[in-house]
Amino acid sequence: LIEHGTDRLIVYRGCRMRMEELEKLRDIAKKRREQTSMNGFISTSLVRKVAEQFQDSHSHNRSNVERVFWTIDIDVKLDEVIY
Repeated sequence: LIEHGTDRLIVYRGCRMRMEELEKLRDIAKKRREQTSMNGFISTSLVRKVAEQFQDSHSHNRSNVERVFWTIDIDVKLDEVIY
């Protein structure tokens, strides 16, 4: 899962989010200099193409829903993080 000689794990998530939720996450990321944390479980993939399929899989016709693609860079040496 982790490249030899690196302390990083890259995972991907594709989804759709309401604009209000997306704006909240953007505000948090700006305050924390592009780093944030999530409470609870989110599904991710090691394969970018799989995550892209989830981004496109749900067809919403509402104008307040955006397609979102996350690239999540995990520092595996952090002891206090569950991933």
